[in-house]
Amino acid sequence: MDNKINIGIVGGGFGSYGLIPAFQLDNRCEISSICTKTSEKAIQVSNQYKIKNYFTNYTEMIKNSNLDVLAIATIPIIQEEIIQLAVANKIHIFCEKPVASCFKNALFLNKIINKNKIKSCIDFPFLEIDEFIKMKQKISSGELGIINECNISWKFCAHHIKHNIVSWKNKKNEGGGLLPMYASHTLSYIEFFFGEISKFLIKKYNDTELSINFITEGKLLINFDLKIDSKDQQHHSISVEGSKETVILETSNALRFSEFYFRRKGEKFRVISSNNTDQRYLIVSKLIKKFINNILYNESIINHSFEKGVRNQFLIQKIDDCLNSHEWNRVN
Repeated sequence: MDNKINIGIVGGGFGSYGLIPAFQLDNRCEISSICTKTSEKAIQVSNQYKIKNYFTNYTEMIKNSNLDVLAIATIPIIQEEIIQLAVANKIHIFCEKPVASCFKNALFLNKIINKNKIKSCIDFPFLEIDEFIKMKQKISSGELGIINECNISWKFCAHHIKHNIVSWKNKKNEGGGLLPMYASHTLSYIEFFFGEISKFLIKKYNDTELSINFITEGKLLINFDLKIDSKDQQHHSISVEGSKETVILETSNALRFSEFYFRRKGEKFRVISSNNTDQRYLIVSKLIKKFINNILYNESIINHSFEKGVRNQFLIQKIDDCLNSHEWNRVN
């Protein structure tokens, strides 16, 4: 196409190694501007990816870049401000989860996005992994029979814990913490696989560990164990027990998307992707293609809509509000 979609990126971390290469894989897009915290980082990123304009102030970038899309990879409390600026300037939005620092603010952002008819997309990457899509198909087609139970175990050592880094990832008031940073992924793919969660029971919770039971609207029991300071065990496992067959989707590389495989009766029977590289940008690129189609042709991206981001934030807050409860709690 002659007139490419003009993209601006905010964020020198995942924004540089995740979003930039992902957008550059779509030839309908052109990244014209990058904004990072420091000029040194901005110059380095702009040179590395051959981006014409660089900024250290996102307000200046929005004002001077004539953007069609703003892609954001910052801390949630800053992401809120950037989204509001983008909406005010009629710029479409690609952003990360959690969409805001709290549910109330997420609701407000959703309201102004809808009012101004802005296209938006939330990056829930697990929903774009081939193996997760295959698992969804297995569940929906009835191949596994009646689903009786699901057990999820996700254990790893988070980067900020491993290296004793104090950052926003430790701070709940800025949108960090165990629930928004990590459990939010699982909340997203649980509802992708099985429909909405209706009840939950917290069995254990602290800053680095969560053990919780869910009941879906379809009456399915889901057991979820999350540990983000695990130095011995490193895995991400989703076991779906059906009346015809039990299938386990798992990886020993708990912080990557490229090594999931299915296991049945103790044996691997499908490997779709298998290497050690950080392939997050390839997963994101699949979503970006859908987002651009949404902008150009109004194609649906319902699983990544801002409403799904708000729903995710609602679940996070409901769980957070009930951390001291030892009873079943209703979601709605």
